[in-house]
Parts: sequence; C-alpha cells; structure tokens
Amino acid sequence: MTWIFVTIIIVSAGYLTHMIIAFLYRLSALRPRVEILEREIEGQEAEAERYEIATVETEQKAGALEVEVLRYERQISELQARTNAANARAQKASKSEVRAPENRGEVR
Repeated sequence: MTWIFVTIIIVSAGYLTHMIIAFLYRLSALRPRVEILEREIEGQEAEAERYEIATVETEQKAGALEVEVLRYERQISELQARTNAANARAQKASKSEVRAPENRGEVR
C-alpha cells in the first residue's frame, strides 16, 4: 500500500516537473515576441507624447491667432466707424454746399 502512495507521489512530482519545463519552454519561445511588443508599445507611447505636445502647441498658436483676429476685427470696426463718420460729414458738407447757392441767389 505504501508503494502505491510512493508511486503516486513520484508520478505527481514528474508531472509537476513536466508542467514547469513546458511553461519555461513556452516562456522562452514567447520572450522575443513579448520584447518586440514592449518596444512597439514604447514607440507608440513616445508617438502619443509627441502628438500631445503638438496638440498643446497648436492650441497655443490657435489662441494667439484668435487674439490677433479679435484685434483685427476691432481695427476693422474702428475703421468702419471712421468711414461712416467721414461719409456723414461729407454728406452734410455736400448738402450745405447745395443749399448755399440757393441762399446766395436770394440775397442778390
């Protein structure tokens, strides 16, 4: 009866050893693939970081351009106001010139 237990223990130890050896074999076979995948992941992380930096720079440039656009819009509004005021003055001046000859004719 003890020989049965000893046999079971020996077979179990052999099976466990076989499982460990199979695991180590698969691990050694897959290690190069894992290393390749790790390098690919590192490359993608570096690329993502570059994209993030580029995005931040682009947002900063967009903000600066937005400020510049607002400045130009303000200048355009000021120029339009000046133009409208000049046109209004010119119209008043032309109306007063048109009226002036009529008044001169009555005085004579």
